[in-house]
Amino acid sequence: MVGVFLIAVNVYGLLMSLKHYERSRLHVTVASRYRDVLSDNTPVGGQTLNEARESGHQAHRERFPIPLIAGVRAYAMWSGLHLLLAVIGSWVAFYR
Repeated sequence: MVGVFLIAVNVYGLLMSLKHYERSRLHVTVASRYRDVLSDNTPVGGQTLNEARESGHQAHRERFPIPLIAGVRAYAMWSGLHLLLAVIGSWVAFYR
């Protein structure tokens, strides 16, 4: 019974994590379109907004040079956690 509960909760958690990721990507896409329009029309201090953004990304890559951490998407880690816990729930439900 506990195993079935673990499976159900983690399948739901996986679906919710993927939905949150999808919604965040929507908002990032829309915001980037707004930023592109602003960047083309309003240079600040000799830099466009997109140039300032790229400069910030470069500073971040220099501060966190480890690709294992910087290259992994958070949604993939959350999804992996839910899958792992669902597998553990399957083991508890069917093999214990």
